[in-house]
Amino acid sequence: MSQAPWLRSALLMGLCMASSAVTAQVSPKGNWRGIIDVLPNRPPVALVLKVAGETATLSLREPLQCNVLGRFVLLDQAGSHYKFEPANGGYCMRLYPGEMVVKPTMDNKLLITIPSTSGPALHAELEHAP
Repeated sequence: MSQAPWLRSALLMGLCMASSAVTAQVSPKGNWRGIIDVLPNRPPVALVLKVAGETATLSLREPLQCNVLGRFVLLDQAGSHYKFEPANGGYCMRLYPGEMVVKPTMDNKLLITIPSTSGPALHAELEHAP
């Protein structure tokens, strides 16, 4: 029983496209920093995003001082989607079970969006941190 040559080619093309999607989602790897408004009537909070492989760790600084890990699940026109895992406590516990969408910009920055079911989405523009 032999496979048609077109079927073999289609399978190889599908594997290449899947590999490209994973590579595309890790392209902005490294450390990124910025500020984000998370609490009404409070100053913005500094944040650091570390993208490594198929994970992205979001760290909110003082006064929230918490971390949450996201695992890559999808790449689409909106960007790379990371599903949050349970956080280490504090404000970050509110983000689970949610997601974060990360999208590179033309000027070498990252835009992150954290959708919310209980209020407005959170947005931040991040710059690469040396």
